[in-house]
Amino acid sequence: MPFLILCIIIAMVVQLLVLFKLQEHHIKSRYISFFLMELFPLGGALYYSIKQPSVPYLGWEFSAAMCLWMAGAVLLGYMLAWGIYTLKSKK
Repeated sequence: MPFLILCIIIAMVVQLLVLFKLQEHHIKSRYISFFLMELFPLGGALYYSIKQPSVPYLGWEFSAAMCLWMAGAVLLGYMLAWGIYTLKSKK
């Protein structure tokens, strides 16, 4: 669980940096960053689902599920960053 919280925090900080530091002419990068952050956890889940490697503890299903949990944590961090950005820009 602490690892997932770390994933949320890292994704939120990265997205906040993207949202607050990019100039207006780089507006499309705000949305591309989500796909770049989700690429690794979803790629890992896809790998474990296709390859199904033999893992001596808890099997490959645990690894695929952990990758999906990480993808969910990244999504939550992304949404939190957009919420913070929206609240800050209204002021």
